[in-house]
Amino acid sequence: MLHIHHSNRAEDLLAGLMQRLAEPPQGALTPELVVTASQGMGRWVALQLAERTGVAANLEFVLPAAFVWRVLQAQLDAPPSGPVLDRETLLWRCMAVLPDWVETPGFETLRGYLEGRDRPLKLYQLSRRIADVFDRYSVYRPDWLHAWERGGASEDPWQAPLWRALAEGRTHRGHLLQRYADRKRAAGLGSKGLPSRVSVFGLSALAPAYLDVLAAVAERADVQVFVLNPCTAYWGDIVTPRTRARVQERQGDLFASYMEVGNPLLASWGGLGRAFLEQLHDYAGEEHEHFVAPAGGTLLPTLQRDILALTTPAPGERRLAEADDTLRVHVCHSPLREVEVLHDRLLALFEALPGLTPRDVVVMTPDVALYAPYVEAVFGNAPPPRHIPWSLADRGPRELHPLVAVALELLTLPSWRFEAGRVAELLETPSLLRRFGLAERDLPLLHQWVRDSGVRHGLDGAQRAAAGLPAEEANTWAFGLRRLFLGYAMPEASAALVQGVLPCAGIEGGEAEALGRLQTLVARLQSFATRFAQPLAPVAWQETVNALLDGFFEAEEEDEAAAVQAVRDALDAWVKQTTGAGYELPVTVEVLREHLERQLATPAGPGGFLSGGVTFCTLVPMRAVPFRVVCLLGLDDEAYPRRARPPSFDLMAETPRRGDPSPREEDRYLFLEALLSAREHLHLSYVGRDARDNSERPPSVLVSELLDYVAVGWGKDARTCLVSEHPLQPFSTRCYGDGAPPVSYAEEWLPAAQALARGPTEPPPRMSSSLPEPALAEVDLEALVALFRNPARAFLEQRLGVRLPREEAALEDAEPFAVGGLDGYGLRRDLVEAFLRDEPAEALAERMHAAGRLPSGAFGAVEFETLARVARAQAEVLRPLLPAMPQRVELDLTLDGVRLTGWLTGIGAHGLVLYRSGKLRAQDRLELWLRHLALNAAGVADASFYVGREETLSLETCTDAQAVLAGLLALYREGLSAPLPFEPEAALAALETLRKGDKSPQDARRAAALKSARNGMDTRDAWRRLLWGERDLVDAARFLELAETVCGRLLDAQHLEGHDAPA
Repeated sequence: MLHIHHSNRAEDLLAGLMQRLAEPPQGALTPELVVTASQGMGRWVALQLAERTGVAANLEFVLPAAFVWRVLQAQLDAPPSGPVLDRETLLWRCMAVLPDWVETPGFETLRGYLEGRDRPLKLYQLSRRIADVFDRYSVYRPDWLHAWERGGASEDPWQAPLWRALAEGRTHRGHLLQRYADRKRAAGLGSKGLPSRVSVFGLSALAPAYLDVLAAVAERADVQVFVLNPCTAYWGDIVTPRTRARVQERQGDLFASYMEVGNPLLASWGGLGRAFLEQLHDYAGEEHEHFVAPAGGTLLPTLQRDILALTTPAPGERRLAEADDTLRVHVCHSPLREVEVLHDRLLALFEALPGLTPRDVVVMTPDVALYAPYVEAVFGNAPPPRHIPWSLADRGPRELHPLVAVALELLTLPSWRFEAGRVAELLETPSLLRRFGLAERDLPLLHQWVRDSGVRHGLDGAQRAAAGLPAEEANTWAFGLRRLFLGYAMPEASAALVQGVLPCAGIEGGEAEALGRLQTLVARLQSFATRFAQPLAPVAWQETVNALLDGFFEAEEEDEAAAVQAVRDALDAWVKQTTGAGYELPVTVEVLREHLERQLATPAGPGGFLSGGVTFCTLVPMRAVPFRVVCLLGLDDEAYPRRARPPSFDLMAETPRRGDPSPREEDRYLFLEALLSAREHLHLSYVGRDARDNSERPPSVLVSELLDYVAVGWGKDARTCLVSEHPLQPFSTRCYGDGAPPVSYAEEWLPAAQALARGPTEPPPRMSSSLPEPALAEVDLEALVALFRNPARAFLEQRLGVRLPREEAALEDAEPFAVGGLDGYGLRRDLVEAFLRDEPAEALAERMHAAGRLPSGAFGAVEFETLARVARAQAEVLRPLLPAMPQRVELDLTLDGVRLTGWLTGIGAHGLVLYRSGKLRAQDRLELWLRHLALNAAGVADASFYVGREETLSLETCTDAQAVLAGLLALYREGLSAPLPFEPEAALAALETLRKGDKSPQDARRAAALKSARNGMDTRDAWRRLLWGERDLVDAARFLELAETVCGRLLDAQHLEGHDAPA
């Protein structure tokens, strides 16, 4: 007997199910069979039964397809003993059969798609789409497949012959359903293998063939169907207002008058449920109604009652209470802001709704993978006072375990360029580090070796040639590793080439062990890249990928072991699928990776669903579990309802039937179920503003329809009250208010909001007062120079003992096609020194090529000639100035009770000579000035020179050098008490502007600020940012005074002379 229970509330359907389960089954040990729409629904039923009765045992929850399969196996005289053509088996059967058919007449469309590059991958993707379509045919069009197998033709000329080839000698669901239909017509079903009673709970859609099987079972067994029905009245013939208006326009008022809208929301969103209920009404079943009208006069229950009673309010007949908070629509600028707003709203609801707990809240989104990182960032990092327990459901192993992503990435090895940065990223994986005997502390050293040895990309010249690049060894891993091992083997001072290889020094003692392990990693990458380049049969791929997992990962942590096991399980499942399909042909690694990626993206079960905290899950059909608070995120116009376009060859889309699946209709009905499942609050959210220009973005059409409905019944003001526009940033002043509950509970953003509320102000100093002046008896010359080069850094390091970590430069991935920046500076410096030693240019070029510092081929030759001309010109300027035997003079002066000590080097007959291979900077000029003052004060020499790439700075004798130095030492003492508002580039720019005669101090400050900004000192100098924050040094009251004190005499004494451009 078929019993159909209708209710608008899952709780009341559950009460009917409990009453049914209270009746003892025929056998004490016979499990109670409950067919549910999804695993999530089954979990909710089990938890509710356990909570209400104290125990939930001997229950077997099955999905509809599994139940039908069980019935068919029991009823058919010859049930299938071998593999059945399911979706995955069809995929691999199609992979095997399709290549032989595409050359036959009628297959021109498929043949055209497969032409060109990446044919194996295209074949896989096409086979998957065909398998999906044919699998739907087997459930929704078994009559087509039956006709095709008997020789019938299809509208698309290739589908029928291809299906016959796929199904030859195989059993499939369509075949079994057809056999079942024939048996039913002939003799009906027997009782063999059928359960004595079956409960079907929470379905909102079912394939007609499956429903027919269920009805046939009801003829022999007690079948109770508990179905969610949103409306007490018959609503099978209602239409949307748009449909009625279209009919009225085309056929007139008379025809339109026969069409009933009922409730516009139910008419628009309820198509899926309406079709399912019509299917149920086709079977003679006993109807039971358990409808309960939602109580309360607030907006949410009123909407639910309208749908239940199939009524529509008259325009403006209702009023929205000011305190009515049962439905809200939140407009945000990004998914992150949606999650931040959600967290704050939930905290407010926990305060407002008595007894509300995290388990009473569900958050659904069309794409849980998109929102998962933001949920982890916001909910996972909330401090204990604001922590809300939560869990993420519907995520596959690929999203759950980062190690799975690394394993999938390794399957792309044949397409790698083996960039230095990409290999370094692999070393960020802890289990991979352990496998190769490395530790996290080794990474900076490994990065430095890679950088120093010149590795950019490529395993070796042969691998580059295979990728269609020049077969150059320079800057490959083989090139760099040879240099590193040779550097370890040779004496540190050796700079000679050994069989064309330049040793890379810097590896000492036990460090060689880490180098050997790096070599092992690169060799293993090369080995698997070679193995993956060849197609393999599925069983061989299983062995190879398992070897990859063993060779690259040592899983110690539980999540690492789970990740590795997930990949192994996916491989096992794939091999079983191909074996069942009889597929033994080789496949490429690209096909393997795409298939595994799909499998590993599929959730394994209902893990994370209803686990005690706020549940985050995907918006999927038939998950209408009631919650006190239901939240829907990501309701953007393009995201929901989903626009799933069927393949062009899907014949079901051209000839639809009642009961056919429709993703768009499923999403509409799911939105209706979400609205009906919310007991106290419905939270809707979408990205409705562009984060760049604040332009408006439309919400999902379902949200718009809901707001339009409210605007009609409750007035336009009600619609405005429902929509909350949130600011772009969480620290906006709109997020916080006085005298009312704050919109935001995030205390960490409150100071920023308060600062914004105060308006623009002068940033407070990082130091409220100066430190006591140090008792300086002795000052080193290098410390004095360091302070005036960078006062902020000197204050932190010399007075506070604070040393900021150096930012490690990113590894270069491209070989040098041109030399510039720091690389060009280093090469020019080395060339200048070599030319001063009279080394031949040819030997220098060979050594620089061997170091991987120059581009290959003609590019390198041209670049070297350019660098050499500039370096040779600078060397010619330096040669007469530099002494044959430079002197090193000890400095020991006492100035105003302070002893100035240090060493002065590079002194010859002409005086002090410094040089650099770049342009002279302000800090270089200032450094020469300080050393020049020390020379003059000690009476060692009169002149000083700083030779740059384009000009030479010379300084005349300073007759009062000791007095000038004494003043600078006083400033040094002051600079150790508080950082001086001084920066060489800005100071010299300000003084040079002032000395033009017609410029004001304000002009000087502007020039200084412009110079500082151009050099990036305001953003690039971490020491300055730490001490001065956003304040501009040039605005400090003493800036111009300090500039004159420190640099004024320098400008008076300096003489700049440009070099002749090299020919």
